[in-house]
Amino acid sequence: MRTRKTRFYREAVEAALAACDLRVATFLEEDLRRAAVELLGRTPREIDASLRAFSHVVGTPWRAAEKNAALVAWLSLRAR
Repeated sequence: MRTRKTRFYREAVEAALAACDLRVATFLEEDLRRAAVELLGRTPREIDASLRAFSHVVGTPWRAAEKNAALVAWLSLRAR
């Protein structure tokens, strides 16, 4: 059931952003790292080092969810 709710929420957000003429890129969590390597042109080691450096600035908590959010933000900045 959670997957259906998550997909519905994601699709609703995507539709709202598209209606505002904003570009939308969707990444599945399991594909995020691979996409980051490709789109940022950095190695997995470089990306991990940057995320560790971010953690020293933003503090805790710095779990997988926060790392993924930071990585998505980084990808969004790259797309500008």
